[in-house]
Amino acid sequence: GPMGGGAASPVCSVATEPPDVDPAHFERAYRARGSAVVIRNATRFSALAQGFRNATSVEALRSAFGSVHVTVSSANAFSYGRKRMLLKDYLNSMSDIDYNGESKDSSGSIYYWFGEHGEELAPLLKRYPLPKLAISSAEADLLAFTVDSA
Repeated sequence: GPMGGGAASPVCSVATEPPDVDPAHFERAYRARGSAVVIRNATRFSALAQGFRNATSVEALRSAFGSVHVTVSSANAFSYGRKRMLLKDYLNSMSDIDYNGESKDSSGSIYYWFGEHGEELAPLLKRYPLPKLAISSAEADLLAFTVDSA
């Protein structure tokens, strides 16, 4: 077990559904019963996913949106604050970081892009494949995604 006791770890019993789960099925099987369910990530488990994942790769972002200004925040925002920079410069700076913690000042050298930008990225973000049950004009401005080198 997790604490070395020898007992096997229990298998998760929470149901999972694809991002395009039928709303009527969701209503019957989960909402009406108050049952927990995990809806799979739309950017990994839907037919539209691969196109969006390709468009948000580091190289694609650098190529298509490198000249867009974004606001980034330090891991230690109190001491190092926020700054504006070109997206291509941010992506380049992230590839130069030693992620093994060898840097003496890693909290001051790592910045995070939390999605503060202008309308320049709207065409890209409109392509984000929302799960059926999340499609709502009220949620359109709440989207978030991460930039991953993998």
